[in-house]
This record gives sequence, structure tokens and C-alpha cells, in this order.
Amino acid sequence: MKINFCIFTILFSLLIFSSCSLKYDQKKDVEEVNPEFIFENTTFKRYENGNLSAVVTASTMERYKKSQAVYADNVNFSTYNSQNQIDNDGSCGLMMADTKTNDFQFFDGVRLFSNSFGASFSADSLKWNGNNQQLTSGRNDYVLIEKDNTTLYGSGFSASGVSQSFLFKNSAEGSVLTENMQDAQNTANNGGENF
Repeated sequence: MKINFCIFTILFSLLIFSSCSLKYDQKKDVEEVNPEFIFENTTFKRYENGNLSAVVTASTMERYKKSQAVYADNVNFSTYNSQNQIDNDGSCGLMMADTKTNDFQFFDGVRLFSNSFGASFSADSLKWNGNNQQLTSGRNDYVLIEKDNTTLYGSGFSASGVSQSFLFKNSAEGSVLTENMQDAQNTANNGGENF
């Protein structure tokens, strides 16, 4: 009898101390925990005023009803100008879009080519604010920009689609290949002696 009481006490103690606590006073919003839509191997097209404005393809795309947030992986995207020409073209491993605030975050091997800037941007993460047309990195995140014969690499990146300008808040480094340097480089690459 004493052994049964000891076993019962041990089992009861384990049950009490190992059970999860259900927090009945904290309600979970089912619409935010579970996506409203899940699309696999999908292409999404956005139209504004009857014109194609964006195309996004993704391996998986999830949309959440209440926040109107969209999450996608293995993403390729293009945006179009009013003449129906590609304005921006890019790819990333993960994307988050907040359709309420017009904010987009890109992660994991971000590549972006901007026709308006005439430049390509590479980073681990970038954020685009569609309302003020601002492309930014994190304060200590590095961005590589390649334009014509110029390469820049730095952190604290910010670019404005309105003023068509960019800056690095922290230090940046890079190279500029001038015409004379390019001619010399071409000569050297072709086996020439005039370097």
C-alpha cells in the first residue's frame, strides 16, 4: 500500500509540474496564426489603372487576412513603369510585403537591378518603402552596387527613387574603371604587352 501511494504521489507530481499552462485569458488571433491563402509555385501579377505594375513568382507564397501581410520564398520579381517597361528586376530567398503600409523586405541573397538607377544592388537584406520610394539596408548591413565601370561596397545604405541618389552612412570602398584603364585592361586580357 505504501509503495502504491509513493508511485501515485510521484506520478501526480510529474503530471502537475510537467503539464503545460493554458493561458485562457490570452486569445490567439487565428487569422494571424494561419494564412488565409497558401500558393505553391505561383506567379502573382499586380495591375494599377489597367496597367501591369508588378510580377512576382515564388516557390511558396502566404497571405494573412488581418494584417494583409504576404510572405514568400525563392522569389523573382519585376516592377513596370507607366510605359509597360521593366523598371526593376530582382530576386531573393525570402520576401515580406506589408500591403497596408506598402513596405517590402527582402532577405537571403538579394539581387536587384534598377533601370532608373542603371545599377545593380546585392545584399543580404534590403527594405523598400513604396510610399516614399526609399531603399535601405540595416545600419551595419553591407550592400554592393555596380554601375557601369564603378563598384561600391559599404554599410548603412540608403537610396531615394525620388531624387535618384544614394549614400552610405558608414564607410564605403570601391573602384572606378576609367576608359584609359579599361583600354589597358582589355589589352592585358587579350595578351597585349602595353599595360
